[in-house]
Amino acid sequence: MSPTQAAALGVRLFAIWLAIYCARWAPYLFGVARDSDEIAIIAVTVLAALVSIVAVLVLWFFPRTVARAILPAADAAPAVAHSADTWLAVGCALLGLWVLCDAVPGIVRMIYVLVYTSRAEQSLPEGWSAGLVYFLAETAIGAWLLLGASGLRNLLRWARSRPN
Repeated sequence: MSPTQAAALGVRLFAIWLAIYCARWAPYLFGVARDSDEIAIIAVTVLAALVSIVAVLVLWFFPRTVARAILPAADAAPAVAHSADTWLAVGCALLGLWVLCDAVPGIVRMIYVLVYTSRAEQSLPEGWSAGLVYFLAETAIGAWLLLGASGLRNLLRWARSRPN
């Protein structure tokens, strides 16, 4: 794998990270825009969303172009002996770990809110169930990235075949 290929893989992984980051902030941004009467705030929100989408698409579809732009021109010889699949597995595992680092505390926070409101005999906050679904989906994506498709499949098989 050449340095350009390794950098291109890093660019693609960064595109995945940026898409996840933007997906986290999109509900908040659009909520702010929805609640605002000022056209400037709405325009900035729409512009930020469009710039984010374009950035993710450019990074995803043109990773080698970006990699060539950020690497020195003389660095074209292969320097790393690992295959692209190995780098992809390592990168996906790191992304999965990063996603889980945010999702697991979010689920714990949602469970805490559930316990607190039930003990205080209060109603759950607005959007609680949507937040829980979001963190559960994020946990599933993080586990899939961390373990890989075959790792997740093996984990499910192990859980099903375990004696009770």
